[in-house]
Amino acid sequence: MKKLIVSSLLVLAAASASAAPASASGRIVLAHDEWTLSNAGFAAAPDTAQYALNVANWFTGGSAGNFLVRSSNFGLTESSLQATMTGAGHTWTIDNTTPITLAFLQQYDAVFLCNSVPDMSILTSYVVGGGCVYLAGGTGQGNATVWDPFLSAFGLDMGDLNFECCVLPITSTHAIFTGVSGLYQNNGNDVADLDANDPSNQVLETDSSHGLYAIYDGGFSSPIVLSCRPGIDAGIIPCPCDLDLGQPGQQSNAPTGGGLGCGRWGQPGAPVEGGAGTGMSGTLDAVGSVIGSGTGTDTVRLVATGLNSTALTVFWAGTLPVHPTGVIHGVGVRCVTANLKRLYIHPAVDGTASAPQFPDASLSVRTAQQYGIGQASLPGQTFLYFCIYRDPQAGATSGSSHSPPHPGVYHCPGMAAATVNLTNSGSITW
Repeated sequence: MKKLIVSSLLVLAAASASAAPASASGRIVLAHDEWTLSNAGFAAAPDTAQYALNVANWFTGGSAGNFLVRSSNFGLTESSLQATMTGAGHTWTIDNTTPITLAFLQQYDAVFLCNSVPDMSILTSYVVGGGCVYLAGGTGQGNATVWDPFLSAFGLDMGDLNFECCVLPITSTHAIFTGVSGLYQNNGNDVADLDANDPSNQVLETDSSHGLYAIYDGGFSSPIVLSCRPGIDAGIIPCPCDLDLGQPGQQSNAPTGGGLGCGRWGQPGAPVEGGAGTGMSGTLDAVGSVIGSGTGTDTVRLVATGLNSTALTVFWAGTLPVHPTGVIHGVGVRCVTANLKRLYIHPAVDGTASAPQFPDASLSVRTAQQYGIGQASLPGQTFLYFCIYRDPQAGATSGSSHSPPHPGVYHCPGMAAATVNLTNSGSITW
């Protein structure tokens, strides 16, 4: 089954709406070791085939899946795993050469990864939009840090080598382990849950103090609805100036997404950094659940992707109404102008920044604190969220420090070049 990716303007709301969902309905299986699905793993543990099929069914809901293997590692490319998947009716494609783009990943229900590290912003956006990822560690100490930009956005982490060996018993009753009594491993990387209060992410199986298998399940998320403003059709607010096309100052009064971000719109289908047709240089999405906002136990995380690699990123809140045409801010046009409050500051890693991070207060708590309202009175109130980030070449007429690079970023006529840029923005009704 194909996944629909929507990565422009977000609105988190418990109420129903006609817009397409943009919640992080994707799923992640984080396995500590690559040997589990190798030929040796199949030979050592008879239930390995069942485990592989369980993972596939969890990703697709039981339908025949279209799976991409983006790895040359033996743990995902050997014959036993391929035969198991294709024998069950799944399409199993090993491709290490096609350039990774969001559109390319969207062709697949899930991506299986080990050792081959794609662009983290693209991978994060893929899961935010509903894609699934199987990630195996065990290939070295570098796994403890290289996957952080992706995993931390979903409350997971990969750590040091654990020297766990051979067939270990499986006791978890999660769906990926149905009918599985034991699996093989040979020195993996510990896996961990960064937020024990969030049911979306959890470690399923451990051995002593070592985490072996963990998951992220976007199905726990509350609805995140794409909209310009609550109840208003996206695209009626004109963009004063296009800032991200190949022609400086080209006008674009019919953006393809909403209008709260206002600036950085591109023409429909334009290959811009924030995703095809969004025109945004950086894209803000959200994962988690608004449930518990009245007590501060929500699990909402804001995730900004498509930033420059190490951008200092400031997460902001504001309130309605939005500005009808927007105000120039850096090389962007910002439409959130009322009652602005700064919430978090974090550097991007490989073009991705997220908040809150440990030990930050939850988003609902931080919002209530900054606006001086009682936590219990937060539910039902609407706030707007967006990011401002550093970009030394944001106003340059050629070149860019974004991840991935953009061939040219331009600013409007009469607008001075600047070193700050904006993401899109969206509203959360708690």
